[in-house]
Amino acid sequence: MPRTRKYRKRGEKWPQSEVQMAEPLVKWLKMHKHWDVYQEVSFNGYTADIVVVDTLRPYDLYWVIECKRSMNLQLLGQCHNWIRHAHHVCAAVPEPWKTDWRVDAVVRQWCISSGVGILHVPGPSSHHTDPYAYIKPRLNRNAVIDDWKKKYLSEEGRDYCKAGSPTGSLTPFKRTVIRLIDEVNAHGLEGIEMAELVKNVNHHYGSTASAKRCLVDYIVRGIIPEVIAKHIKGKFRIFPNPKFAIT
Repeated sequence: MPRTRKYRKRGEKWPQSEVQMAEPLVKWLKMHKHWDVYQEVSFNGYTADIVVVDTLRPYDLYWVIECKRSMNLQLLGQCHNWIRHAHHVCAAVPEPWKTDWRVDAVVRQWCISSGVGILHVPGPSSHHTDPYAYIKPRLNRNAVIDDWKKKYLSEEGRDYCKAGSPTGSLTPFKRTVIRLIDEVNAHGLEGIEMAELVKNVNHHYGSTASAKRCLVDYIVRGIIPEVIAKHIKGKFRIFPNPKFAIT
């Protein structure tokens, strides 16, 4: 008989979703004032459920957490993708009601050899109150982190959608659109010329010319319906769309 360790009530129907499991973890992370927490971060074709930036150190330390309702190969594969892009990588799963040590030994060996940590998130019936490290992650001093803050982390992405959501991550394009809409709304009924708009908005395009060309096309075609474009005296001027006005 394999040895087991009981943590919570057997048959407890928690969590019902990854979002429900991630919520107490995000809440616990935000309690630490020197940790900047971002949810559903899009990065080079991948999406991280949670990205934490530790700002207390002399340099920013990046921590990626992937969440699943149970430990499986897909979760371990997702964690493996982040190893070279983060200082710490963790898999977060619900605290099990018991641990089968024959299965657990294989996962432990892979995590220890790969440097990936495991976080257990306690359920409502657990005797634990906060998430805790079942296996601590190993610090990757050679992580390639140059692009994180430049391209993928922003204030808009902190709570754009909840960690564990199947869709809706904040992509660079969505971030540009949010900033564009805010800038246009700030100018109200007077509107703003497209050239000035692109100059004022921190966008993800490689050049000002490509940003102007693509964004005008998207606005005219209605892909960004919150704003409208009018051709005035040979120049495009962008206005808030009255249909989306806040009353």
